[in-house]
Amino acid sequence: MAATWSLRVGTLFVTAVFLGMFAWVGLDLQQSRERELLAAEQQGGTLTRLLEGHFQGSARQIDHYLSDFVERFQHAVADRQSRAVIEYELQRYQQHFPEVHSFRVADPEGRYLYDASGVLAAANIADRPYFMRLRDDPDAGLVISPPIVSRVTGDVVIVFARRLEDRDGQFAGIILGALRADYFERYYQSLDIGKHGIVALWSRDLELFARWPGIPGQQIRRLDNSVIPERLQAGEVAGSFRRTGELDGESRVFAYRVVEGFPFIFTVGLAEQEVLREWQRRALIYAVLGTVLLLALIALMRSWRRGYRQAEALAEKMSRAYTEKTRQGRALLDSIPDPAWLLDNDGRFLAVNEAFCRQRGLPMEAVVGSTVDDLFSAEEARRLREGQLEVYRKGAPVRQLVWL
Repeated sequence: MAATWSLRVGTLFVTAVFLGMFAWVGLDLQQSRERELLAAEQQGGTLTRLLEGHFQGSARQIDHYLSDFVERFQHAVADRQSRAVIEYELQRYQQHFPEVHSFRVADPEGRYLYDASGVLAAANIADRPYFMRLRDDPDAGLVISPPIVSRVTGDVVIVFARRLEDRDGQFAGIILGALRADYFERYYQSLDIGKHGIVALWSRDLELFARWPGIPGQQIRRLDNSVIPERLQAGEVAGSFRRTGELDGESRVFAYRVVEGFPFIFTVGLAEQEVLREWQRRALIYAVLGTVLLLALIALMRSWRRGYRQAEALAEKMSRAYTEKTRQGRALLDSIPDPAWLLDNDGRFLAVNEAFCRQRGLPMEAVVGSTVDDLFSAEEARRLREGQLEVYRKGAPVRQLVWL
């Protein structure tokens, strides 16, 4: 019974150790997974700052040419200088900044007067919000449109524009330059965001302007169910979150940042499957090792239990044999009419017959386990021990006469 209990306790202990190890590995994997995702959030935040700097640099560059034109040519526009003169300057600007779709000048009614391309479009822009703001607000400065469809080319663009005035300070039209989405997308393509990562530029109202990789037909689409507007209302101009991309269904770690001084927002999404690729490989190794260890433990426990059962069966067999030998020895002793007994090396009675018990007047239970000193006088006990030692020395039976 004690041995069985020990086996059960040992099995429970080994199982508890194994489960504890698995729990520790599971906790470590969970924590390392979270660390990988947090590192991806930090990487995304770094990329959004880089993108912000690139956008601000582009805006400063295009505004440099717009401001230069206002300073040098706004009165010439009001005086309707010849196209050759004005368009030469616009073309020179475009040569220095070829990514600009075109530099154009519109009159106070929204009709194009000059175009760096040399071709005047028949489109009218008087109803554009950026045009109306510059017309109505002399202090507007640089005005930037949200993503819009160009009435000249049909491309989705963002427009940078400044007010022109005549010598009396009256509104004389606007100078504008437009950037297409592909200008930004070419730059986004150079960033290391993984095969399934994305970079996107949105208006403050979350209308998509530029995205890499691009998705046809998604430009100017408003992003619904985003957490960004709520974050912005709480004053968080930069942050991160995790969700499934609404446009392509890919689970990603997102970082976002509002472009300081401009009505645009950058988002960078790093695909979780790529962020966690190394973690998944490590988890797979742990799983394989854990499986091998579990199988080895099961095999060991089965071998242990099989060995224990064999040992238990052997012990049971030996116990039965001992019991049988004891029974046979008792039968042999009881067949002797005179007192007879068996002693161990310490002079302790292992077995006696009924004649011995009657002679000593003691029950058998009181005799077995007692010593000769317990049942005989000192002299008798001494003589019995001497006879026993003589047997050991000779290794043969000894005849001894003792009066009991």
